[in-house]
Amino acid sequence: MLIGQLCVHSSADDKMDVLAVRYAESITIHIELQPDQSDGHIYPPYLSVKYAVASSEDYLANKNVTVRVSLLSPFVNMRKWGIV
Repeated sequence: MLIGQLCVHSSADDKMDVLAVRYAESITIHIELQPDQSDGHIYPPYLSVKYAVASSEDYLANKNVTVRVSLLSPFVNMRKWGIV
């Protein structure tokens, strides 16, 4: 999930009111080498996601938020191979 709304049901007008918006603030891809392999085998990569919450006022004001995407890897020069 990258974005999700936290809502409450209003019985007066039968609408859903947005209380806040939960979003992925930081997404990291983790890559680790298998220590017993000399030919570059890796463990399956995994994602870690850190969430943050924007208030309903921020949501209604269409406020910008920062989302950080990063790659953690043991490779020294990944640009050389065009990976990043």
